[in-house]
Formats: sequence, structure tokens, C-alpha cells
Amino acid sequence: MWGVIVEVQLSPDPEKRYRWPRYHASLGDRLRAPATLLVVAVGAEVARWAAAPIDNGQPASIFRPLVLGPEAVPWVADETEARRTRRGNANAANAAGWRHGRPRRAVT
Repeated sequence: MWGVIVEVQLSPDPEKRYRWPRYHASLGDRLRAPATLLVVAVGAEVARWAAAPIDNGQPASIFRPLVLGPEAVPWVADETEARRTRRGNANAANAAGWRHGRPRRAVT
């Protein structure tokens, strides 16, 4: 078993620097299993902020959230590419449309 916390972050929130390590530790404790915190950042600036290491005061123990930002999601604008991506990984095609569909037209 592996626990996963997925949190969509729309803007920087200083309180999350204290909450994310607690969420992570709490889920691992409840499941008695490894856990991962995945922060889905809607903007590049938010992704950079979210990816910054969090010093929790414990020596040699820095918490580093796993961050999925817009740079990590490929742009899919060609219909042929979208069809190929859908066959290989439907989630990748959908994520590209969700993430990149607003400023420019993406194929979804």
C-alpha cells in the first residue's frame, strides 16, 4: 500500500509550508505505509514556490513536496499527436488539455 495526497495549489499560501509535512506524516501514520504529497500547481510561479524545500527543524530532515507544474505537462496541439498520446496515455492528453487549454487552444 502507498498513500497519496493530491492537492491543487492555485496560489502561494504560507500556511501550507507547515501543513504539508503534517498531512504527509499523518497519512503515513494512519496507513502504516509510505505516503507521497503531490502538489498540482496551476502556474509556473506557484510550482516554483511549492517545490521549495521545507525545513521542519529536525536535523538532516528536509521535506520536499512532489510538484506537478505546467512545465511538466507537454503541450499537445496537433490532432495526430493527441490521438497517439490518448492511445498511449489518456491521462497525459487530458492533462495537456486541462493545463494548456486556456491560453492557447489545445486538442483534447
